[in-house]
Amino acid sequence: MKLNGIFCTNYAAGERFQAVLHSTTVDEIKEIDAKTLVVQTDTGEIVETYTLYGKLFSYRSFPESGVFEVEFTQVPQAEITAERLLLFMEGLKEGFENE
Repeated sequence: MKLNGIFCTNYAAGERFQAVLHSTTVDEIKEIDAKTLVVQTDTGEIVETYTLYGKLFSYRSFPESGVFEVEFTQVPQAEITAERLLLFMEGLKEGFENE
């Protein structure tokens, strides 16, 4: 399976999203868009999509095996609500500007 295109052998979604990644680098891990974590089969079929998470919390590297354990934190509900409100307000503003 894959997580955002990176080979993944295990994952768990909870208070934090945890995954075991292979054949990757620290730079690639830091570039993961944690706002949309997509789990896919090896053939690219989407299995699950998670949008509750927002940033990389931690990673551990195991150089002897080339494995990384990563964790992403949840976005606080207040932040999600504020972001949605801003998007709504921008839409209203655009509507008034187009009249």
